[in-house]
Amino acid sequence: MGYRRKGTRVVVERDAVIHRQGRVTPCMVVDLSEEGVRVRAGSPVDIGEELQISCGLTSRHSLKCQVQVTHTRSSEFGARITNISPEHRGHLREFIDDLIAMKVPRL
Repeated sequence: MGYRRKGTRVVVERDAVIHRQGRVTPCMVVDLSEEGVRVRAGSPVDIGEELQISCGLTSRHSLKCQVQVTHTRSSEFGARITNISPEHRGHLREFIDDLIAMKVPRL
């Protein structure tokens, strides 16, 4: 059975970079959750490949994590977060919570 996403996924467009085999490749994070990311990249990746991804979340906080590619489609791929520091996990959680709060109508 394959990996299934957990948690809330939010649509974003954040410039990012992939660190892979000593090379840095620009990309775009197009959505994310506390468990994974969807990335638009100019170069192909392989299912199961381990990558490092870095991107800015806000002007004060960034996301840096290791991911494993779970699926690919055209110029995009989905990946599960496999390693992230507690600090960056906190930044990610806060970023997602803030985006969700902005989209929920206030009574």
